[in-house]
Amino acid sequence: MRSTSAGASGASASPKGRPYRADAAYAALPPYARARFVYTGGTLWRARARCVYRRDEVTAWALLQLLERYPQTPDFDVALNCRDGPLLRRPRAHARAPLVLAYSSTAASAEVAFPDYTLWGLPGKL
Repeated sequence: MRSTSAGASGASASPKGRPYRADAAYAALPPYARARFVYTGGTLWRARARCVYRRDEVTAWALLQLLERYPQTPDFDVALNCRDGPLLRRPRAHARAPLVLAYSSTAASAEVAFPDYTLWGLPGKL
């Protein structure tokens, strides 16, 4: 796993065939509540983050476990809301929401629910 600046880009395909980049999603989150992970060319990159409870580090560990178990995983670029509550509201009508993973979500929020490995997934904590 390598750390890089927030300007990293990924190469996963969007529905229109262009690579999806989490730039808009990452920028939509406040600096104190965001993390970004890019998996490309067999390497997981993690942008520097200020997440509570080491959530960015533990999420990176969980993603590495997933990538080890499923080596055929396509490249991805994803932003993570590392706070407890949702921060982005769902856009109106036909507007596209940026893809953001979060530890909690509601019908009115744009985030996609993601498990919090800091509670039950850390090695040595079982």
